[in-house]
Amino acid sequence: MRSYFQNAYFEDVAEFGGRKALVNGIAGLICGANIDNLLAPERIKRYRDPERFLCVQYAMNLLDQAIWTYFRKSHPKWLVSCAPFFTSRCSMCHGGIHSPESLLLYAANPVTKEHVRLEIPASLLQEVEEFFIPAYIESLPRMRRLLDSELISGPAILQHILEDKDCNGFAARYARRSRSARG
Repeated sequence: MRSYFQNAYFEDVAEFGGRKALVNGIAGLICGANIDNLLAPERIKRYRDPERFLCVQYAMNLLDQAIWTYFRKSHPKWLVSCAPFFTSRCSMCHGGIHSPESLLLYAANPVTKEHVRLEIPASLLQEVEEFFIPAYIESLPRMRRLLDSELISGPAILQHILEDKDCNGFAARYARRSRSARG
């Protein structure tokens, strides 16, 4: 995941949202309509890695959800520190997109038969979650200063994600991994 994020992610951001999307923070909305564009057979070939692109959107939306909900004063610093992403916080819920998990569910079940189905394997989701939560947050210099000054930590953000009802798919996978690691 680290390699994709460092070497190809920004190209996929530009493909999805145009060159104007290459800004820190929220680059636009992600909803059923523009995921449909991504999943169109003639468009999906333009992406370096559409599965990883959607996984990054999922992870960034998980982090954004936790920071916006539980550390609201820190949210503006998060947005100027983080990589560009497309928010699932759309008040219209186009295509049922309303939470981080809904992005992946929509991609696995596109509206039309012509669209490519992107079912994200559990191993890729685990790779994404391990890269982004909480390590990515703690790697951002501006966020690091904010985390130190406001007593927010990657583990605290993780705990809030686990308790957030909009992030329950993540919480369920995390719990299963934790139980299996304990034996």
